[in-house]
Amino acid sequence: MGTISKDTFKRLVLLYTIGRFKDGVYGLLRLNKVAYFGLKNASLKPFGFKCDLYGPHSGDLDTINEQLLSMNHTKATPLESGQGNKYSLTDKKSMRFYSLAMSHTHAKLKEKINKSVETYGYLPEEELLKKAHSDPEYLEAVAKGIDIFEEKLPPRIPVDLSDDDCEDLELGLDPDFISAMRRV
Repeated sequence: MGTISKDTFKRLVLLYTIGRFKDGVYGLLRLNKVAYFGLKNASLKPFGFKCDLYGPHSGDLDTINEQLLSMNHTKATPLESGQGNKYSLTDKKSMRFYSLAMSHTHAKLKEKINKSVETYGYLPEEELLKKAHSDPEYLEAVAKGIDIFEEKLPPRIPVDLSDDDCEDLELGLDPDFISAMRRV
């Protein structure tokens, strides 16, 4: 059994979440809400969420999303409405790998993400926002003026993969390594 860094785990979780959408995630707002509902009852929480005007929001998730775009693991296509982007995997075949890696890393979290995408991922935006604004944890955090929940991850995540496979996963999801390889 090997381990991966918490940053690699965050990137893996977000790639898997984006990949679960058949035609990409329509907007960063939707990605935030679906991730929130998938993670709020999970034992490992790769992203913390705060209250904002549009419901639960994770700045860390937004940052990781930007990293994935810069590494060319994901792409952003402008929506026809002109308001926001559709985020999708650059290589749809890679979803098989992300799914397998999630199964070996945290199968229960994978199930929670699957359920969240199925339950909330395709709702009309107005309905999704209504559900986010009426979520009990969100309402409690707003009333108390606190964060909904914080990131909850150890520095290294155990993975049911060999050390070599874990190292390959780390390198493949490391923005510094990807950037260095582009310069070679």
